[in-house]
Amino acid sequence: MKTALDIPNLHEFFRLCLSAHWDSDGLARAQSVAAQLDLDWETLAPIMRAENLTMALYPLVRDRNLLPAAVEAGLRNTYYNIAAHNIRFFAEVRQVVSQLHAAGVAVILLKGAALAYTLYPDPSAVRPMVDVDVLIPAQQTPRAHQVLTARGYAHLAAEPWPGFYRRYRNSRAYRRNSGGEAPYVVGLHWHLLDIPHYERIPMPQWFADAQPLGPAGPPASVPAVEDHLVYMSAHLALHHQNDPALFRYYDLAALIHHAGEELDWEGVISRAKTWHFVCALQQVGAQIELLWPGTVPPEVGQKLADLKPTVSDRWIYSQTAARRTPASDALLYWLTLPGVIRRLRYLLETAFPSPTYMRTRYQPHPPYTWPLTYLRRFSNLIKG
Repeated sequence: MKTALDIPNLHEFFRLCLSAHWDSDGLARAQSVAAQLDLDWETLAPIMRAENLTMALYPLVRDRNLLPAAVEAGLRNTYYNIAAHNIRFFAEVRQVVSQLHAAGVAVILLKGAALAYTLYPDPSAVRPMVDVDVLIPAQQTPRAHQVLTARGYAHLAAEPWPGFYRRYRNSRAYRRNSGGEAPYVVGLHWHLLDIPHYERIPMPQWFADAQPLGPAGPPASVPAVEDHLVYMSAHLALHHQNDPALFRYYDLAALIHHAGEELDWEGVISRAKTWHFVCALQQVGAQIELLWPGTVPPEVGQKLADLKPTVSDRWIYSQTAARRTPASDALLYWLTLPGVIRRLRYLLETAFPSPTYMRTRYQPHPPYTWPLTYLRRFSNLIKG
């Protein structure tokens, strides 16, 4: 499947249309591109859907004679189908968050859900939402687990040993049948990234600086804009390996423009340095500025370019930018885990999961051959 980047004219059209959310001239320039260049309209709709751009672009282009009638009609159907799904999804989010709140669990919405309530007048008019990521205090994870399981959620993946995710990971995913095609998925976070090096980020300060949604949203908070900007940049660079999909950069550009003059760029730079996200912020900031010039103020762009990342920052960035396999990830996690005992225990628990896990995961035939599944596990780890 081609992406917008594979078709330069289409990429330019999408880019200019998206800028109309904060630039009054963006749509006029997009119209000029559409009039002057031979755009492949048959390719536009599937790429727009594949790159999660329908919800952001359709309200801008509808009834403007920008698109052929058949293409616009197809996008309209997609738009309202996604909106219908999102209405159900956000109703579920409200229920989950309300029940967590009633149980005394503090909740910060992350990424897409947070942006839906802060950047858009209607949360249903955002890209298709397949999961919601929530950040909670680490000590409240047992209580949150009880709330989710009582609501019918179950772990998305089995643990090698009981408590493995809580000991070594930043989050755990829960799933519940929605009655539709896609299940509801909740990502329960107690840290931000799955690389233990970043456990240094002060979560209590995140909760202290977070902003409540108010009566329009569920009883939750969203991160301080500086926290969110740095975190989402790091997530894009380290987790998604600088995925070129336009919507990821559009989210960040929209966040910057929405914050406007209230955005504390010095605070953004300070966080990037303290949390060792300099490489990520430099890369993502440069890409945003390439796509939508003027989003990052020139003086800020220069300060970002002049930052010197630490050795650990550069090393982690280089490791996540390379081809990742289960073995390379396990090695990265092990090398960045604090504490000799914790490292040793992680190594043993990763290499030798419990017999119950091995039987369930690999379902050997005949059943008594389950010890041989460890060889299969080692092979899978190495091959990726």
